Amino acid sequence: MHFDPHYTKILERLNGKLNPYVFEDCVPDLLRKHDRVFAVPIRGGSDSGMDGAVADREGERIPIVSTISNDVSGNLERNLKKYKCDGGLARVCIVATSRSLTPRRQQNLTEKARELDFTLLQIVDQSGIAARLYHDSKWCKELLHLTGQPSALSVIPLTSRPLPVSNLIGRTAAREWLRKSHGDRLLVGEPGAGKTSLLYELAMDKESGALFLVDDDLGEIANAIRDQQPKTVIVDDAHADLEFLAKLRRLRQEIRGDFDILATCWNGDRDDTAKKLNARPENAHELKRLSQDDVAEIVINAGIIRNHWLVNEIVAQAGGLPGLAGTLAYFALQGRWRDIFTGEALATDIARFYKNRISGDVSGLLACFALGGNSGMGKDAVSETLRMSRHQLRQDLSNLAHGGIIAEVSNRKDFIRVRPPALRHVLIRDVFFSGATALPESCLQELLAAVPEHIDTVREFIHVTRRWGNVPPSLIQKPLKEFMDEMMRWIPIVPSSQFGYSTPSLIAVREYAWLGPKEANWVIDNFTANLSHIARPLLQNAPERVIPCLLTEAIGDTRPLNSNTEHPIRLLQDWIKQAHPGTAEPLHRRAKILQGAKSWLSSDYDSAIGYSAMLLAVLPHFDFSENEPGSGSAIKIYSGFLIYEHLQKLQNFWEEIIECTRVYAVSNWEEFLSTVGSWAYPFHGNGPDKNTRRMMTDFAQKMAIDVLEVASDHVGVLHRLKALMNRSYPDFEIVTDVAINILYPIERLENDRTKQEIMWKEDADKLADQWSAREPKEIVARLEHFENEISMTGRSWPRLSPYLCYRLAEKTSDPLKWFDAMRSTSLPVDTVEPFLLEAVHRGICGWKRALQSCFQTAKLQSIAVKLILTQENASNDLKQAALDIAGEFLGELELLLWSDQLSQATILKLFNHPNRMLVSKLAVAAWQHKPKGRIEDWLRPHWEDAVVEYSAVARQDIDDYWLADIFSVESKLGARWLESRFKDESFESFWFEKSIGSAVAGLNEELRQYFIELIPDDYRWSSTAAALVGDSPESYRKLLSLSPNELDTLAPLSRPKVNSEWFEFAKLALEYGHTTTSIASRAFGDSFSYSGNLSNVYKSRYEQFETFRVNNDELVQRIAIAGHEYFLHQYNYWHSREAEEAVFGRE
Repeated sequence: MHFDPHYTKILERLNGKLNPYVFEDCVPDLLRKHDRVFAVPIRGGSDSGMDGAVADREGERIPIVSTISNDVSGNLERNLKKYKCDGGLARVCIVATSRSLTPRRQQNLTEKARELDFTLLQIVDQSGIAARLYHDSKWCKELLHLTGQPSALSVIPLTSRPLPVSNLIGRTAAREWLRKSHGDRLLVGEPGAGKTSLLYELAMDKESGALFLVDDDLGEIANAIRDQQPKTVIVDDAHADLEFLAKLRRLRQEIRGDFDILATCWNGDRDDTAKKLNARPENAHELKRLSQDDVAEIVINAGIIRNHWLVNEIVAQAGGLPGLAGTLAYFALQGRWRDIFTGEALATDIARFYKNRISGDVSGLLACFALGGNSGMGKDAVSETLRMSRHQLRQDLSNLAHGGIIAEVSNRKDFIRVRPPALRHVLIRDVFFSGATALPESCLQELLAAVPEHIDTVREFIHVTRRWGNVPPSLIQKPLKEFMDEMMRWIPIVPSSQFGYSTPSLIAVREYAWLGPKEANWVIDNFTANLSHIARPLLQNAPERVIPCLLTEAIGDTRPLNSNTEHPIRLLQDWIKQAHPGTAEPLHRRAKILQGAKSWLSSDYDSAIGYSAMLLAVLPHFDFSENEPGSGSAIKIYSGFLIYEHLQKLQNFWEEIIECTRVYAVSNWEEFLSTVGSWAYPFHGNGPDKNTRRMMTDFAQKMAIDVLEVASDHVGVLHRLKALMNRSYPDFEIVTDVAINILYPIERLENDRTKQEIMWKEDADKLADQWSAREPKEIVARLEHFENEISMTGRSWPRLSPYLCYRLAEKTSDPLKWFDAMRSTSLPVDTVEPFLLEAVHRGICGWKRALQSCFQTAKLQSIAVKLILTQENASNDLKQAALDIAGEFLGELELLLWSDQLSQATILKLFNHPNRMLVSKLAVAAWQHKPKGRIEDWLRPHWEDAVVEYSAVARQDIDDYWLADIFSVESKLGARWLESRFKDESFESFWFEKSIGSAVAGLNEELRQYFIELIPDDYRWSSTAAALVGDSPESYRKLLSLSPNELDTLAPLSRPKVNSEWFEFAKLALEYGHTTTSIASRAFGDSFSYSGNLSNVYKSRYEQFETFRVNNDELVQRIAIAGHEYFLHQYNYWHSREAEEAVFGRE
């Protein structure tokens, strides 16, 4: 109200000359209408000091004192004295005045009334009278002679969009421009960019003196300008009537107005509007689209706070336009969610803005281009389908481009795409799949035949269906089936592998499965690869069918869950943990997994996998993350425990699992124990409240009792359960074998670890004393039982069984008897080795036979190799047998070499081993032997030959770091190795960058040029060629003179910086026939790392060339210009792409 010119005029007139009698009649009427009191005017000379009166049912009438005089206090005093003198009995009164009263003057009136024994009930001063008059046209006309006709200038613009109620976001630069600029100005932006909102914010600031023009009557405008004296007149959407701008400028001259004109227009009308306004270039400012994060903040500030899906949907539809975002947010707050989800609100907004901008149906034209998805559609195809002339199409596209809803496809000439994606979906739905009003089927078929990427169109149809479009399933399923059949050629089928493919086809399959149960079941029926590749939407929409499939896929998949998010069990685990607490989902999902796993297990499948899945049903906590609204670059992580009621219901699920254990044997108790631990120690995240924690820990004891009962025959499980519960449940008694407690002791975290280990070994020593006198077979059987039992619990430390065996081997008189008892058992090698080692060291009769027998058992072969190769008195047959399989035990041989356990003769035999990769690896190990780098003379010839032969056959065989270390000292050896590798056609130089660099660094200029002549003509050696050239122009000339076919002779130009030395090399390349662009483009190489925006990398590159664009050397100048243009083009491309991604996201 206070910004309405009409209100301003009311205040102006109240300060002017008023008729006192009309004012006396006006006040009681205003009080009666707006204050709900029964007031009447009292006119005439015998009014007894009352200008009006208010009826009081319990006493005398209350006098009203009305005055237009500046002396309000004097008038009050006279009237009240007159009232008392004439016998008035009331002692309360009301004052009304057309004058503005300060708080101090109002207090004075109160005190004056009190002096005369009156209580002043109410003071209605100028602001109160004005507020009442604002809503009373009768008295405005009679008292003030105002008709109420709205002014042609207003703070409020003519707009259909909701006006902002808070500070605008992302427009700091525009505000600064408005503050600093003067004269006639032009604000440019696409429809919905927020031009009106920004100027409304300006107009709301009284100091700006800016008002919107809301009438086109020049007479009214002239009167408003004279009355309101604006500093700036805002002409919104000036491009709609450019001639009006000229008329306004002429009016300003005629009335000698002193105000600026601030006009707004669309991007495409910028030049014409600026010309009519006669605005200078610096007096024009363009409002760019905002980033997704800024738009998300706008939507959240509008009041949509906790619904991330809705915020992201509005952000996606707004496409960086804050005005459009505000409109959509306004619809959402009104409850019109359906209009947003279906896209009706977006389509209506777009059509309203563009209907007068093109010759025909805006929706029909845009829908044709929308069919191509992000790949767009060709102009010719659309022109032919719609029977439009190319001229008319070009003109319409130009008008649409001004609004920013279409863009050219960068890698396809004459192809246009529609944005944002949400708009494409709505257009396709309404134009092609709207029943009787749809375009003919023939038009759709014509366009489908012309789409550049059919998969993009299929994805559009999927999204149209999601927005309730009636797309025939055949238009999606038929091509999708073809895409899936094609995928079978490259997707690994079984077993599931490390899978990271996200091709458009696979994304389309997932998107289709997200639509609903019917679509998800169709995908399951037709997708013949592992369903783990597309599991997430299937778990959402068809859990009963996909869960058994995932369990089957998990058979034989031994990958760890923590680092393999596509592991079938990990997918089920994530699905369980990601259910939002407090909803029905946590229980629903857990019930589905439990029933699915039980049914699957009943078909005699792998029990370990079945129980892994079932135990997910009793996970008490949740763990998930969500991308923050907007670009999604920020992530919020949520973790904690389910609500009390849900945790209580999980106890029933546990009972079902325990019942299963009575039918199907458990082969791996590790996950059972882990599940008990998650209830026994509920400290995940912030932990639950006190009551929930008590309930969980109470039930954890019940779970432990259940496990104790079911696993009563498994001493390892009981021992592990005791260790689990003992920390916080000291009263929970579990009786376990004393020996197993010694061999796998319970670690006390509060104790000193060193002291603990001493105590553990002391206990193991006592046990060894007892067992050494017992029959080996008995002890071995017991030890094997312990090891198997402990392995079922997944525990690996503390484990003293190897130490115990070392002590037993020392104490027994016949270690070979123990070895024979162990040889055919499942005991680990580290428990068997001590006995054979002791027999060899003592020279006990039969040790050679025992070593020979090790070759018959795969797990014992490593023992044989280590012991035979370290024994001088081993037979030649044994040594040869050990050497024959030595290649399989490189790790053991390296340890023997480092610990000086191998004789010279044995080392020489190993260095003459036919497995040359083994020999090369031993050569590296010999270099690592302390003191590092000292190779004995007796070994050096063999060692050097081994190093020269080093050529990895697999990625894991590479010792690039150590080879580089060797060549940094042994430069001649590096030269020999490099020459040898030049002759090796299978050598992959890519994996040996450090080694090659180190070898080359040790070459002098003469040798470098020698090697340049030897280097293979193969692109894989290009980086080596660059290393050989180094900083030598002579070497580079030598390389260029070879004129190779495949070797990249421009590789030496790939350097961190462009400087004078680089240009000397560049000039040589130019001399040998390379173009300036090809030379400049190689300046920094193809491989680099960066953080932030990629455009910044190219910016620094073109800036480096820019410093050489003006140069006395013509060749330098030519190359610099080419480099500047090349990298400036790269910068512009990436800068534009990054800006678009910030607004529209990555598709």
